Amino acid sequence: MNRSHAPLALSLSASLLGATLALGQGVDRIPIEDGRLVYEFTGQVTNPSPTTSSQYGYFTYVRGVDSLFSALPASEATARFTFFRDAANVRVVNNGPIRVISRTGTTTVYFNESPGASFASPDSFRAGQPIQTSSFEQQVVIDTVSLVFTVVNVETITSTAPFLLDGIPTVLGAPGQRLRTVKQGRLNTPGPPAGHFGGYTIGVKHASGPSRGAMNDEAPGVVD
Repeated sequence: MNRSHAPLALSLSASLLGATLALGQGVDRIPIEDGRLVYEFTGQVTNPSPTTSSQYGYFTYVRGVDSLFSALPASEATARFTFFRDAANVRVVNNGPIRVISRTGTTTVYFNESPGASFASPDSFRAGQPIQTSSFEQQVVIDTVSLVFTVVNVETITSTAPFLLDGIPTVLGAPGQRLRTVKQGRLNTPGPPAGHFGGYTIGVKHASGPSRGAMNDEAPGVVD
């Protein structure tokens, strides 16, 4: 997509969406349910500083959505749904070859009718319309010998925005709903990027009490 045309495309899309809603057409809400698969994705990570992390990529599955890509082959360049996570370290604990990093941050999901992201340009995954934001707590466990890492996020949706999906006003989840994201990957030396990963996200039933406790709950099984 020509980046100089992106603001115009977004403005036209927003105008069409507003007109559609004004005519009284309902909004299709993509559900997020406890233990059910919501997303599958792949991505990369860069570390702008020793205490911050940028994690970005695209979705290879979104529940209830068939048209994830604008064309084949499926890749970041044709992905209509992308994400960008900004994270900051809370603490780092080393135990022999294992390093455990705790972080907090924000995830933004984007929809782009005319995609064109590239892993060579991490900020390109921010192009498009922001359709969902969430806050998260993250734990990263790294084997510093094999360079393999695992990640668990517990996320709470803080905002959503309707978007036109194949002409239908659509919303992805609802504020207050919770997600559990699991990623596996491998560090890339010397980089960039700092690493490559893949993973999935499932819905989590809301529970009262301190949010950190959610990190210790038994992970619900994926049933969809």
